[in-house]
Amino acid sequence: MKVKLRYLFFVVVGFLVTSCQLKPTTVIEESADVFANRTVLMDTRSALDYASFHIKGSANLLVDDFIMRKNQKRVFDPDLNSVIERLAYRGINPNKKVLLIGYRADSVENKKWKWLLNNLEITDVTMHSFDEFRKNASGRFASAKPVDGWMLKSSENVQKEFLLRKVQRCFVTPYIKQSWPEAFCN
Repeated sequence: MKVKLRYLFFVVVGFLVTSCQLKPTTVIEESADVFANRTVLMDTRSALDYASFHIKGSANLLVDDFIMRKNQKRVFDPDLNSVIERLAYRGINPNKKVLLIGYRADSVENKKWKWLLNNLEITDVTMHSFDEFRKNASGRFASAKPVDGWMLKSSENVQKEFLLRKVQRCFVTPYIKQSWPEAFCN
């Protein structure tokens, strides 16, 4: 009887020790199934959220990658050709359909990017929430490959007006408590 109790004790202790172990933390990558060469997925969430969990084939698109510091102030890169090259490197150009994926479909980051891309003559842009996109997407996206840049069709005066008047307020300014200025930016 004493041997059976001792054996039972070791079995119970062994079970408790092995069943209470924590599993290691892993980065999760969600995949969606859409084979569309013309489609590019851009995740506008924070770099940390993107690194922790993202749709396979998407690229992270951050406002700070297009901002520079000038006299201790954050300003949009005034060289539009450089901005276009960086977007093209991520696979974006006017011939592509761009799917923006944010925390919510109407998140400020999605609105900023849609506004900027529309002003850079990329018109096929749609906004999606991350959770809804995961639920509704089927299959997987191929990672976007760098494409050639493009020349803007708008005049230099229109481009300068865009840079000087609107880009700072519509794209650079962080909107934490207040809402994005919809009327001004349209």
